[in-house]
Amino acid sequence: MKIRFQRGSVRFRLRQGEVRTLVGMGRAEESVAIGNEVLVHSLVLHAGPPGLAIEGAGLVARVPVEDARAWATGTEVGLRYELTGGTRLLVEKDWACLEPAAGDGDDDTFPRPGT
Repeated sequence: MKIRFQRGSVRFRLRQGEVRTLVGMGRAEESVAIGNEVLVHSLVLHAGPPGLAIEGAGLVARVPVEDARAWATGTEVGLRYELTGGTRLLVEKDWACLEPAAGDGDDDTFPRPGT
């Protein structure tokens, strides 16, 4: 899972297996150790409205269950939400790179449209 913060938005990009995990388990996570701490970002299916919150040592994004299930099985690239305060939450399928960076494999990414 890739997580990007840019210009008032938080973007999650998920590979195929991560999308399956999200829909099947209701949650997908990414973590990184920083010194003695572990930063954990989670994407969670939620019965209510979309949202973002800092919980413990990480960020939790909540996405409506029905939206996520339709997106996971459809051709739509992403889900986009405008949250209170103007922050945008984006959840997208991670496509194979045109030119992958060294050491950054494209295994389990979604095929690019038209390829």
